[in-house]
Amino acid sequence: MSSRFENLKKLFKLNIRKKFIIINFSIVIFLSVITSFYFFNFEKKTLYKRIITGVTLFGETLAIPIVNDLIYEKLGLVEEGGLLDNYLQQIFSEKKLNFIYIAVLDDNDKVISHTDLKEYGKTMDDELIRRVNKEKKTIVSLTKDYFFSNYVEVLVPLFISEKKWGTLRFLVSLDNERNEFAFAILKFFFITILLIFLGYFLVIYLSYIFVKPITALATAMTKTDIEKLDTYLPVKGDDEFAYLTAQFNNLIERIRVANEELRKRNQMLLQSEKLASIGILASGIAHEINNPLGGIFNCIRMLEEQRDWSSKKYLELIKDGLERIENTVKKLLWMARKGEDVRELLNVEDIVDHIIEFAKYNISKKKIDIEKEIDRDLEILINRSDLEQILLNLLINAIQAIDKNGLIKIKGKREGGKIFLIIEDNGSGIPREYINKIFDPFFTTKKQGEGTGLGLWITYEIVKNYGGKIVVESEEGKGSRFSIIFDDNPNASNEKNL
Repeated sequence: MSSRFENLKKLFKLNIRKKFIIINFSIVIFLSVITSFYFFNFEKKTLYKRIITGVTLFGETLAIPIVNDLIYEKLGLVEEGGLLDNYLQQIFSEKKLNFIYIAVLDDNDKVISHTDLKEYGKTMDDELIRRVNKEKKTIVSLTKDYFFSNYVEVLVPLFISEKKWGTLRFLVSLDNERNEFAFAILKFFFITILLIFLGYFLVIYLSYIFVKPITALATAMTKTDIEKLDTYLPVKGDDEFAYLTAQFNNLIERIRVANEELRKRNQMLLQSEKLASIGILASGIAHEINNPLGGIFNCIRMLEEQRDWSSKKYLELIKDGLERIENTVKKLLWMARKGEDVRELLNVEDIVDHIIEFAKYNISKKKIDIEKEIDRDLEILINRSDLEQILLNLLINAIQAIDKNGLIKIKGKREGGKIFLIIEDNGSGIPREYINKIFDPFFTTKKQGEGTGLGLWITYEIVKNYGGKIVVESEEGKGSRFSIIFDDNPNASNEKNL
């Protein structure tokens, strides 16, 4: 089953030449179909126009002698009905048109002459009769049919000096015209098929002439390692494709140099921002080190004064103080280290706890409460240093936004195939006019010494590199909410390292 699926996938991996053929041949077919529909409608409209003009002229011409017959009968000069019936039968038998029937109605819409004797004396009252009586002009009606109408019905009002004498009504079969239209469509259909075949062979020929060099270049380009960018193509000839190949080689070299430079600069920026974060938290670090150092010096003085070297009390205090200094220095080194570019499956709550521990002095100094709402066992596949940088930058921003006695909520959850990391504070908020600028490099509204203007920009770049997005909601004077959204990796449990 899997081999069949692989074979099916290969069918859709078309090269440039095949795509060129399919696209251009599709255009040929599309234009042919559009042209066919246009011809279909144009031919139909032209034929309808000719039919309507013909039957209208015939009906209005036929109405003249019929009116005369009606006047003669009214004056008693001829026998009533006899002359009119003979005239209609003569017209019907001449087959100038493919008549179904011809009828004459009096001014009360009663049949007074008809080619079908069974219709004598009937009164007609339908939509066409009402229209001709209302509009007082010739009415031509084609039966509705998608391909071509089967019949055309004509009603001609019989007037002399504004006096209506009756109505001439006749129905004509359009079988001949329908056959003529079908033959024209069939002829055009065969011409279209012929043109499509010619267009196909023309597209094949053009694909060979124009696409083959591009295909060769594209095939070579696909072999280029996007990371190493060490593939260079041989330049053959002096035509446009040779020029394109040379420019491709130059582009590869420029991209390789630019990528290397960009990688170095990004590492420098990331490291400088880490050091800036350490500088922001420096007072807390100094406090963490000074307190145990003060205790150690006091213990040493007591030992010197008492000269009781057998006492373990002061030694334990010294040991405890040194361990506290050691832990603080470890945190500092952990933060300042240059992380390796390796992704691993990390527990979000563990990383959050590390970040909070690192900034705990600044948090306690402002009497800020921390609330965590992180799903148990929430894990994400990411580089440890990147996740630490994201969370630390947002936490520092939240701390700096709060004057004192504030609240910071840190949330983490998996929902709808996404992983959400949210840091929310009730601090000063962000003015509306700055919302669209906070991710610009070197943009800051903080006091001098509190930030470089790179923290949120680096956070944004890191999130973007993982295909995620960052959403900011803020109201001045009420606080801010930063939401980091990553795609959940369903195979993350099997990918410890990438």
